[in-house]
Amino acid sequence: MTPEVVTWDLCVLRVIIESTSFVVCLPGHEYEQWLQGFDSGSLDEELRRVALAPPARSLTSVPRSVRSAHRDRPPRMGVEHEYEVRLHGRPIDFRQLLPHLLAGHVRADPADALATRLPWGVVTADGLEAEIATAPVSIEPGFVCRAVEATETGWSALRAACPTDHELIGFSTHISVSWQPRRDDRLARTWARIFAPVMMMLLDRPTSPGLLVRPRPGRLELCGEYCTGDQLAAAIGFAVASVRTVERTSRRTLRQWFVDMSLEPAKDRYGWYVDRAAFGTDLYSLGRRAPLNRRGGVVSAGQHFDEMIELVGEDLTRIGDADDVRALEHVTSGGVLLPLCCPRVET
Repeated sequence: MTPEVVTWDLCVLRVIIESTSFVVCLPGHEYEQWLQGFDSGSLDEELRRVALAPPARSLTSVPRSVRSAHRDRPPRMGVEHEYEVRLHGRPIDFRQLLPHLLAGHVRADPADALATRLPWGVVTADGLEAEIATAPVSIEPGFVCRAVEATETGWSALRAACPTDHELIGFSTHISVSWQPRRDDRLARTWARIFAPVMMMLLDRPTSPGLLVRPRPGRLELCGEYCTGDQLAAAIGFAVASVRTVERTSRRTLRQWFVDMSLEPAKDRYGWYVDRAAFGTDLYSLGRRAPLNRRGGVVSAGQHFDEMIELVGEDLTRIGDADDVRALEHVTSGGVLLPLCCPRVET
């Protein structure tokens, strides 16, 4: 048996019995269970029957459970972390190192020859940098903690796989949230006009350039500075809840919170770029004190931040549990001190 295509949604495995070759299509979540049955021999009789009468090679032969997996699955999210890899203080090309690491694990992603699949997620390279990507996390109570824990497991696996004389320096964080809009490009711009300043204050540092907002088929990807722990937990909770708010709220209602900004096309990959100076002032220098031009007048970035956290709170409460909500509440209460967002000052 050899893997042909392995993704989180679909696995295509080629099975050879004597001179007969055929493929087995499985939903991604059934992959490990099927392999256990294959290794134990419990599937031998069934596979021999298939070998004697192989199925027709057409899309209609794909099991119904596979074809309906995308439609029936719950909303999901995931996190990617990129790392600059250094040897003796100098950056190296991780693409040259990765083929020698993690031997014995599956590399069968149809779009990425370097992607190495592990139980918690994937290790790959994005340009020169190393990248870990969590397996999709269902947006259900406890999703924030599960996502943060997956990134920590990924970091440990990458650190253990790399030679001890190589350094890993956090480079960026990408948070993806699934959605089902028909006009995802327009809704991505709507999200940016309202929620980009808040996500920038949650993710970024005074030295960061800005935020990338990338609409992708079936998901929205938000790219900012590398962060971990409580800061990452707050960013995950806000990202998921804000996407749900945009999905369920009419554009007419959302328009009242639009912030004037310069929304530029991203250069390397399709999407939108929100520069730190996109609001007519440097958000990263002024933090909560930065003035934002919003419909109805000028507000401080701190006021907009607090109002948007409150706005998405209802959605976060609906889809998460107390720990998911608490991660974001710690930001507004000052329990988590963000690089760009000092605690609220009561007057």
